[in-house]
Amino acid sequence: MYLKKLIKLLKLIDRKNVSGILYPCIEDLAQNGLSTERFSAQEVTPTRQDITQYLLAWFKSNGVDADRCREWILEYSLDVLAPLSSGSLSKIRHSTKSNLKYIFSSEVQFECDCKNNPFRAACNKNCPVYHKMYAMYQKRKADEANQTYEVEPLPQIDPNEFEYRPSVKEKYKEQYAKTVKMMKQLSEKGMPLKDMVTYLNQKKLYSRTGVRWTYANLRLDARENGLIGKSNKGVGITKVMYRQQYEEALKIIRRERKKNTTAKQIVDLLNSSGYKSKTGKKWTTGILWNELKK
Repeated sequence: MYLKKLIKLLKLIDRKNVSGILYPCIEDLAQNGLSTERFSAQEVTPTRQDITQYLLAWFKSNGVDADRCREWILEYSLDVLAPLSSGSLSKIRHSTKSNLKYIFSSEVQFECDCKNNPFRAACNKNCPVYHKMYAMYQKRKADEANQTYEVEPLPQIDPNEFEYRPSVKEKYKEQYAKTVKMMKQLSEKGMPLKDMVTYLNQKKLYSRTGVRWTYANLRLDARENGLIGKSNKGVGITKVMYRQQYEEALKIIRRERKKNTTAKQIVDLLNSSGYKSKTGKKWTTGILWNELKK
């Protein structure tokens, strides 16, 4: 059925030259599709797309434009080639249209390889293009035989040609040592961490990688350098700095509680004397009651 439709289509284009462009392999594929019995069980058979592109390249090489062959190739693909594909009919239709667009918009040329064609389709020396196609096949085989796959050796690299570049940490190692020393001095003086960030950045004493300090990376660095010990479990550098005066404040609280001094009076006494809570804040009755519970 599809061979008759194909002959009818070709006669509309060139009634006198149908036999000159209908090659044996094309006639075989149009009439029989892919004959899988021509392949052994161990061989990989061509796909639906392989046959579609082969037929489209033949159409193109013989002056049949995409619009004229569209209907025939779609019907042929959905009927004859569908068993070769696991896709749905809509997927086959979409794929065939994509192949049609690809072949007619690319530089792909028709090549059949004569009796060595991948479809095991019919072929004989009376084919109008047999000698031309066979010559192309022999040339391609010769080119493949002469092709070398040796890997070219890489050029030798002289290490002396390249200047040594230190890592970022090596580059800032000396200034970072000064930074750590300054951090310890500021910590001993009781400077809050947020103020230390501003101070170090103003002095251009940056991190070990040369970046400006933030509260987060300075806090982490302070822990790594022992300003916040592991026993503190991340309570913060401010608690470490105010620990001594906080212990003195607790002594005052215990003393005043024995005298039955009210919470408000104790808070006023602590604040007027310059004592801070463990986090460096002013005392409030709420903070005081929390400490009394502990």
